[in-house]
Amino acid sequence: MKKPAPRSLRGKSGKKSGGQAGHLGDTLRQKAKPDFVNRHEAVSCGACQYGLTAGMIKGVERRQVFDIPVPRLEVTEHQAAIYCCGHCRATTTATFPDGVNAHVQYGKRIRAVAVYCNVQQLIPQYRVCQLLRDLFGATSLCAASVTNWVNGAARTLGGVVEHIWPGSLKAAFGIWMRPDFVLLSSCTGCTQSAIPPTRITASAPSAVLFHPS
Repeated sequence: MKKPAPRSLRGKSGKKSGGQAGHLGDTLRQKAKPDFVNRHEAVSCGACQYGLTAGMIKGVERRQVFDIPVPRLEVTEHQAAIYCCGHCRATTTATFPDGVNAHVQYGKRIRAVAVYCNVQQLIPQYRVCQLLRDLFGATSLCAASVTNWVNGAARTLGGVVEHIWPGSLKAAFGIWMRPDFVLLSSCTGCTQSAIPPTRITASAPSAVLFHPS
């Protein structure tokens, strides 16, 4: 027997295709103050080849190109001055800004990008590392760092994560302590004896916590 052609299970809505009435469309529009302006000037007249000068310019035609900056890591060096007291000869070192804790470290913006890619876009940690390495040259970034950054961001959220992910999971059985929570996983499957090392979802009637590993 011939396999039947696939049919959509979606029913007809009765609406016309395309944008619906009342939908506020949007498109790319020119900015009044662009970040950069490149002036292009002609040398000779396009009709008679007569030489053109700046005094002959009567106006400009504007075209704008929206693009992202060239992706690269910027390195900022923090230098804390070391003083020797002129009175007691004791040594005092100026204080570094909050978050500048190591001799070499990644900054808050690239950490925020990594957390966003992992949590919001559901990109696994090792692929986040690959993405930041390919785009920004972050060659020393590892998946463990992404995990630490995500955990740090989760701690700053306080009760938000606790509301979605309350209590503790029994390691031996994989059972949630609250009856209204359900433990799900990706298509690789989930057993009652172990949590799969892929994707775990804790869901309640009003909230969902998705963790791509």
